[in-house]
Amino acid sequence: MTRHERTRLLEPSKNEITAFIANHLQNAPDDAILNMNSVRESIMKSKKDKMLEQHKSPISYSKNQERWITYVVENGKRRQIVSKNKEDLLDKLLLFYGDKFKKKQPTLSETFQCYNTWRQENGAISASSAWRYQQQFQQFYGHSGFGQKRWDEVKSGDFIKFIDSCAAALKMDRKHLNTLKSITKGLITQAVIDGYIQREEWRFEDIFSYCRYVPVKKVIDKEQEHYSDVEVSKIVKYLCDDLDNISNLALLVMFSTGLRIGELVALQFGDINTENHSVRIERREQRITNKNGEDAYAVVQGAKTDAGNRLVPYADSTAWIFDRIMAIPHRDETDYIFTRDGMRIHHNVVRHRLRKVCGRIGVTYKPPHKVRKTVATAAFLAGVDEKTMKDSFGWTDIAVGFRHYDERVQDFSKCRESANNIQYFNLLKSNKSNQAM
Repeated sequence: MTRHERTRLLEPSKNEITAFIANHLQNAPDDAILNMNSVRESIMKSKKDKMLEQHKSPISYSKNQERWITYVVENGKRRQIVSKNKEDLLDKLLLFYGDKFKKKQPTLSETFQCYNTWRQENGAISASSAWRYQQQFQQFYGHSGFGQKRWDEVKSGDFIKFIDSCAAALKMDRKHLNTLKSITKGLITQAVIDGYIQREEWRFEDIFSYCRYVPVKKVIDKEQEHYSDVEVSKIVKYLCDDLDNISNLALLVMFSTGLRIGELVALQFGDINTENHSVRIERREQRITNKNGEDAYAVVQGAKTDAGNRLVPYADSTAWIFDRIMAIPHRDETDYIFTRDGMRIHHNVVRHRLRKVCGRIGVTYKPPHKVRKTVATAAFLAGVDEKTMKDSFGWTDIAVGFRHYDERVQDFSKCRESANNIQYFNLLKSNKSNQAM
């Protein structure tokens, strides 16, 4: 066995040294002097003995072969190990059992899965968030192969190099770099808790401070952040031409309320109040991983945030959309509104329909969340007060609206000056009128 191999298998950690010294000093005289080399050798001998305790087969000397012989069990089969002298034979056994011990160390991927599962089971994150974090981990750690390394194969410096190289390869902006760091922090935290690494040697604050990557400044195409009034008019007109298509009705509701797509496809008939023109939001669709490890969709009670459980008003000019929905035959109020062949449609059906409609009428496709942004921007510009905006869109803080939605609403006082120029909801009314004619 080489010196490197012996060190790899037996080198004591700081915690092992601390524990050995503390135990030794309990029975040592006050003037006892410890030699660190002897401490290290004692710990290494103890670890070697524990590893070799796993070997149950006899060790014997064959005079015919002039070799020391023993057997180990590998993958269910006996394998012979021979050597000229007994010490070399023991070294070979040490390597064999040491590597078996090494294999018990989990991979980074297994550790993160444990961390992610614990957080979900203890209510720290939802099932959909757990799914998203697992996908992000796979994107960052899985594709590079770094996630398959075991904890005794990596050092803190390897994480610094990995974060820099991963961020550079994916040309990360600040948001995605922070996501990578957040995942790495959770991974290291779990490994410390499980005892695979020592906190003193793995301070993620130090790891992040040594990372050299500079985030790419994200360039936002403002034209792609929301649908223009002309685009909305074209889309709504096309949707109104076929109101028997349930996906068309779903898109009309989205354009008239700004609901999140997960909230939209979880709506039930009892959620709509045609008397006071409101929609109750108290559940959502989320993507989860089922017991077979497959991606699946499920409806869960409660909105995305506590503020998300709310009543969303809809304009008088869009009331005809909801009247049309309530005219759909249904058995009771708990029936889902948007169904096909008796089955609730998933959010990707609505997403695909929007993409298809945009392609047919020559409008640049923008995802459903941009529809929500479009409605919010129009409401801001129309002078809707901040509290109503916060309550209607389910924001925890009104600052969310100012930070994420159209730059034209940064000065709220100017919104009221633009109110007469924004006729967003009337677009839906005028298209309905044209259809009736």
